Amino acid sequence: MFDLQEDYPKISFNEKITNLNLIHLDSMQPMTTTSTLDDFPGSFGLGVDLDLFNIKANRKYQIQVYSQGENQLQEQLIHVSNVYIPKDEFMMYEDGYGTTTGSFSFGFTPTEQGDYKISFRLFDVENKKVLDEFNQYLYLSKR
Repeated sequence: MFDLQEDYPKISFNEKITNLNLIHLDSMQPMTTTSTLDDFPGSFGLGVDLDLFNIKANRKYQIQVYSQGENQLQEQLIHVSNVYIPKDEFMMYEDGYGTTTGSFSFGFTPTEQGDYKISFRLFDVENKKVLDEFNQYLYLSKR
């Protein structure tokens, strides 16, 4: 017989990104997994709606946005949004953690047709630590 407490790592439910939705700002429609552009490189605006699950009040966080195309060796930082939520602005707050919503926009400039990963990282500024990561995948082709 085995003890579940010792054999499996404990899951943390604190400081997470959830319910992330991308909006194509030109059409104001949800961003689809496959999309077309007139030319490459091409730029378009993306809006982000997300929930922050069990984060701490009055703490400096960032949402860091990285992009990587299938032919790129490294991902690139393309946007940073600073996050600081006072305790009274949470939808729910209990035992030092709360849940809230947020939104921001950023420009995206794919250089060529193909697959792209966009990573959203919840970053603790004080401790210089990535707390959570949420990935979206897109395929972009020429119209």
